[in-house]
Amino acid sequence: MLQLFGGMIRSRRAAIGLPVEETAALAGMESSEWAAVEAGHIPGDPAKLRAMAAAIEIGWEAMATLVLICEEGWETES
Repeated sequence: MLQLFGGMIRSRRAAIGLPVEETAALAGMESSEWAAVEAGHIPGDPAKLRAMAAAIEIGWEAMATLVLICEEGWETES
């Protein structure tokens, strides 16, 4: 399920036509941090998630829902 999170973030970034470096900068992150998210890492800091949502132009509610779905799925698979 964590790959689902990363894939959805990557798909949204690609849909708005931004490279990783620019998207990461918009979110106040390093490119390597953004790449880790696209690989499936879910940041635990809500402020970072809000910044990511703004960078890829999605609402906070959509981001929070995606995180909850993916984290719950990961926990049930463990």
